[in-house]
This record gives sequence, C-alpha cells and structure tokens, in this order.
Amino acid sequence: MERVGFCDHLCRLAHRAFSSNKIELDNTPKAKSVILIQMKRFATAIIVSLAVACAFAGPGKDKTKTPTTIKCAVTGGDVNIADATKNKMFTDYKGNRYFFCCNGCPQEFKKEPAKYSKAPHIKTPKSVKAAK
Repeated sequence: MERVGFCDHLCRLAHRAFSSNKIELDNTPKAKSVILIQMKRFATAIIVSLAVACAFAGPGKDKTKTPTTIKCAVTGGDVNIADATKNKMFTDYKGNRYFFCCNGCPQEFKKEPAKYSKAPHIKTPKSVKAAK
C-alpha cells in the first residue's frame, strides 16, 4: 500500500475524488512539507509554461478576408474590386472606400456622398491613408 501525505484537507479530498487507489495517509510534518514543495513546483511550472506560450503566441491573425467583389455604391451592381482598383473606379470617403461599376457613378456619388455612405464598402487601405 502506498503512503501519501497531503498539505491540507482539500488536497486529500481532491486526491480521493480523482484516485481509485486505496492510500494510507501520512500526516507527518516532513511528508506535508515534501508535498507542499512538489505542489509549488508544479504550480510554478504551469505558470512558466503559460507565460512562454503567451509570449510565443503573439497577436492573433486577422482571419477576415477582403472580398473579391462588392456592390456598386450607386447602382448596386456587382463590381470586381481588383479591376475597379486598377481602373481607379473608386473613391475614399470618411475612411471607407466605395467602388463603382461605370464612369457615371463616381460623379453621382460625389454630388451626395452622405446619401451613398451606407452602401457596401471596405476600409480605406492603410497605405493610402499614410500617403495623404
């Protein structure tokens, strides 16, 4: 039969709850100090492991992808973002980029931008914000 010492009553209860072995308890001061030292080492190891894991984890990656198509801010037609960007068929308004399906839409948007500001859009890319 194995003899085990516990630092307090709660540790003994926890051990009984998770152990199927019959254990004869050793309540001597030496056994209690050994168990306490082992528990402190275990707790320290857990804390150090968590700290290292957090240090190497770094910030989470943004898992949202930029869409490839979007609706025209004026007419609601589908617009390929890459093509519209290449052809400069967009405008930036209050930190957002709005795309257009044809040459007439940008002028319509510029007449009343607040009217169309709730249309589908993306955030203005950071490289453009820095250039301004």
